[in-house]
Amino acid sequence: MYSKKAAGILSKDPTLNKIIQKIPPDTLYKADSSVPLYNFLIRSIVGQQLSTKVAR
Repeated sequence: MYSKKAAGILSKDPTLNKIIQKIPPDTLYKADSSVPLYNFLIRSIVGQQLSTKVAR
């Protein structure tokens, strides 16, 4: 699911790595109505951070 570049970035960023460990990668980008709003917020933040860091 993740590209090798994104996986490398996650391993270097301890905060993002901790968040990813709490939310399994398989569910990270699924927009499911059963997922609590807090998890949706975390997924959005992580997705934005990954996009920003991969673009650099």
